[in-house]
Amino acid sequence: MNRNRLKLWLYMLLFAMAGAANLFGLTGDLAARALRDADATLRIGAAHLRDAERLMASEAAAVTGLAVKNAELLEALFAAPPRAEPPGKKKGKAPPRDEGAEMESRHAAAEVAARAAVEEAASRLGITLPAGAFWSVASQEWLQKKLPAALEDGQHKDAATFMRDAATGTPRRGYVRVNDGLWYGVAYPAGEGAALVLFLPLDLAWARAMAQSSGVDITLDVGTPQLVTTAQPELARRLARTATASLSVPVSEGAVPPVLLEEPIKVRVPVLFTTAPAARALAVPLAGLSKGFLVLSVPTVGYFTDLARYQWALLIGLAALLLIGLLLGVLVKTDVLPVVPASLVAAASRIERGDFSARAPDFLGALGTVAGALNKAAAVAERNVPSLTGSDPFAGNHPNAQKINLPSESSFTFPKAPDAPRSFGPSLVEDAPPPAAPTPSPPAETISSIAAVTGLSPAPPAMAQPSPSTSAEVPAARPSPRSTAAATAMFQAATPPASPEESDEEHWRAIHAEFLRVRGQCGEPTEGLAYERFRPKLEKNKLQLVERHGCRTVRFSVYVKDGKAALRATPVK
Repeated sequence: MNRNRLKLWLYMLLFAMAGAANLFGLTGDLAARALRDADATLRIGAAHLRDAERLMASEAAAVTGLAVKNAELLEALFAAPPRAEPPGKKKGKAPPRDEGAEMESRHAAAEVAARAAVEEAASRLGITLPAGAFWSVASQEWLQKKLPAALEDGQHKDAATFMRDAATGTPRRGYVRVNDGLWYGVAYPAGEGAALVLFLPLDLAWARAMAQSSGVDITLDVGTPQLVTTAQPELARRLARTATASLSVPVSEGAVPPVLLEEPIKVRVPVLFTTAPAARALAVPLAGLSKGFLVLSVPTVGYFTDLARYQWALLIGLAALLLIGLLLGVLVKTDVLPVVPASLVAAASRIERGDFSARAPDFLGALGTVAGALNKAAAVAERNVPSLTGSDPFAGNHPNAQKINLPSESSFTFPKAPDAPRSFGPSLVEDAPPPAAPTPSPPAETISSIAAVTGLSPAPPAMAQPSPSTSAEVPAARPSPRSTAAATAMFQAATPPASPEESDEEHWRAIHAEFLRVRGQCGEPTEGLAYERFRPKLEKNKLQLVERHGCRTVRFSVYVKDGKAALRATPVK
């Protein structure tokens, strides 16, 4: 596993960790925002219920206030009881009177008159009373006989109190418990010692209507056996218990269930990195009623849906990113070229310019291999390229050796032949000097282009001999650009010279095969270069060099110069 792959995976991991940290940090903010939105809904619902309470109170008061002025109702309330006959007057024996029955009869008549008066008042005001609304009326006679017992009855105590206060001239309105239910009552005086009270029910129908208009669930907790609620009963009981412990402050209850996501597929997912409540609740005390509360609640699933969607979208994106990074690290090659040290570059630059005395420093690994090959090539070139140093390679071997300036390049072309290809362009064939010997050795020979090998152009021009006046000492010549290019080409040798022990035929066939291979690698055509056309010209060049230098034989080698295949001839003593 290379270093670049590890870097890629490390970057992917760091990016995923940054995304997870972002997700974790934003989750807290988004969860707090969701709770704030739920609490805002609760407060809006509470304000709506207060408005509904005021409206209900005003309508009940208007109906009751108009009904107590009804003449039929007043006549029924103040109807005089039958007068008793004087003791001394006797017209016959009369049956005994049932005063209780007579009072109940008069009270029933007053109730009928009260019903008519309330319905007429509601109709005149355009107010529709709830189906469960009821009213009651009391005269002075009824209050004296029935009120004490009603005040002792737990189911009717609140209603009897309303009736008593109104009969004494004090109007009443507010919440009351009657028959294990919650009501909103309005009581007005109906003359001296009499009263009319109207009760509007706060039942399940009222709670559903309020929940629909306010957007929150309604629960009435007034100490009755059954809760009036639009929420789930079990959740409503827990909400009422939790909310009534902290009045006017939103509280949480339960844990939010998995959220349903619609896209890209329908799936339920949990909300992560936070404790999301199942519902938020707010308890509002009911005015005038001890231990009576109106609990508003709202489920929080809808408020946390956006948070869950964001969380899972980001998690899926991070997981996909990590998977892509893992696959890229495994499948894609991330190797890059190593950084080449400046000292190695400097040594290669000097050798490229023809300074074959330069040496690259030693390195380890792949750079050490390159540096070693470069030093070996420079050493070979330093021995085989005398023209770049300005001295004769044979000068150290013989005191009377003379410098021989050989032509470095000539141009040749192929002859026109049916099976021969067109000209392939110039390419150099150079000869390298032989190794040092006790006696002077013939200098190397340079033959330019493949045409020189095939013998289809004039041989290189004869070398100029130095005059006697200059033969004793030849000053070092500065390397020319042309000789530098030749040295550079020799530095890029493809094959070393063959050993002298190899037969000429075997050597020429090997050189022919290598020449074709190098030409193919350089992108040059190889058609028309059959061995039968190649061999005679190698033999001719060998004879010319043997005759010229007096050497035993000649060995050729293939190398690349300027992107093209070329041959080098080396005399062998």
